[in-house]
Amino acid sequence: MSIFKRKKKVPVEESADTRQLKAVPQLNPPPEKKELARKDRSLYKTKVEDYRYSKSADDLLQEFSKYDPDVSTGIWNFLRMAGSGLTVLALDEKGIPNQAYQESLDAILKRFSGVERFAEWGIPNTLELTADSIIKYILLRGACGLELVLNKDKTAKYLSIVDPISITFEQPKAGVYVPYQGEKKVGLPTFFWQLLDADANSPYETPPFLPVIQAVLFNIAVMQDLERVVKRTAYPRISVKIIEATLRKFAPVAAQTDDKIMSEWLKSQRESIGESLRTLKPEDAAVFFDSLDVNVLETKSNSTIDFRPLKEVIDQRIISGMKSLPTILGRQFGSSQTIGGVEALLYTKSVVSLQRVSEHLLSRVLTLALRLEGVAGTVAVKYKPVNLRPENELEAFKGLKQARILEQLALGIITDEEAAIELTGNPYLPKDYVPLSGTGFYKNSSDPSKALNTRNPTAEESVGNGRGDSRR
Repeated sequence: MSIFKRKKKVPVEESADTRQLKAVPQLNPPPEKKELARKDRSLYKTKVEDYRYSKSADDLLQEFSKYDPDVSTGIWNFLRMAGSGLTVLALDEKGIPNQAYQESLDAILKRFSGVERFAEWGIPNTLELTADSIIKYILLRGACGLELVLNKDKTAKYLSIVDPISITFEQPKAGVYVPYQGEKKVGLPTFFWQLLDADANSPYETPPFLPVIQAVLFNIAVMQDLERVVKRTAYPRISVKIIEATLRKFAPVAAQTDDKIMSEWLKSQRESIGESLRTLKPEDAAVFFDSLDVNVLETKSNSTIDFRPLKEVIDQRIISGMKSLPTILGRQFGSSQTIGGVEALLYTKSVVSLQRVSEHLLSRVLTLALRLEGVAGTVAVKYKPVNLRPENELEAFKGLKQARILEQLALGIITDEEAAIELTGNPYLPKDYVPLSGTGFYKNSSDPSKALNTRNPTAEESVGNGRGDSRR
């Protein structure tokens, strides 16, 4: 059963006076509906020369993130890896998690998610979705702007992402920057700005993927040329030879005695035959008189060019410009296990650097939102660790971590709230909870070597064990 029902429209018979009033032109007609059009998605039809010199670097990166397979895949995987989960804590003046402050913060986050906002239509986002958008702009622009939109009572209503490319700065004096969006000054306490790898003397951003533009444009140009080469040389083409002597026998009488008329007639016949061939579909049968000789045109093998070395160089440049890994972008280059491990570590470090920018930006915004509620606390936003291993392989390591945390709690090294955060992700404790910090209630008796030896045996080890059993 639907909660909201449409009201039935009852037809009303119009009177002559009503029709006369409708005919009078209105002084203030209702405004026309302004439809928001979708952005043009026909970049694939554009030649590389047309947008190489007609678009800015920021516009190219924005479009490549949607249409180029390599850039799109690189950004997609960065976002998926960076979304490792958020831990949002409310801390008191001493930096200790406070349960009362946390309840106020949770109420703010619930308000941001829009799960109870029914009075007006909107597109609310959870904090995790907002964090994903922040990292997306950090990847594309090198910075992100975030605005805390307030209610009428000056409390936080929701978070709004601001495209960094729309922000400009003025410098009234050395070291002081004033942000503007168009002609509007936005240097307000509710507007936040965060940079990735900021320059010392500039408030502007530097896109981390800026070096990939040249490689992508070169790759597009090569692929367009390769497409033309494939169509001309790789695919078989039909060669039609017109037997002129046979065709002349069927020429009109006027053409038989006039070479000029004969030349024009032969030209028209050639064009007619060519048009008939061009309109043939692959499944159509070609039927000709014996005045035509039809063959398949074969290309010389030595006329083809091997594009693979050139394509590998382009791929390497794209991978370097995207700060990514060959495997993530669908490339397979020869490398050892050691090099692969180093590459995975560097990629993880890159993801963590993006997360740090998002953490600091969200911590600042949420701290202001908490202060506007009258709570004199601070907010600490932290991403969960980025892990390249499946969850099933981490279970043994989680057991080791739990044993270590419980031992630290028993020794009094950490508080009960800190232990709860490490184990559950939040500082909430049951109402009848008895404090355990420093009570010596737990002694770690686990063997770390058992957790580390979690890999499956190799085929040789399995066979060796089986032979040993058979000899006993």
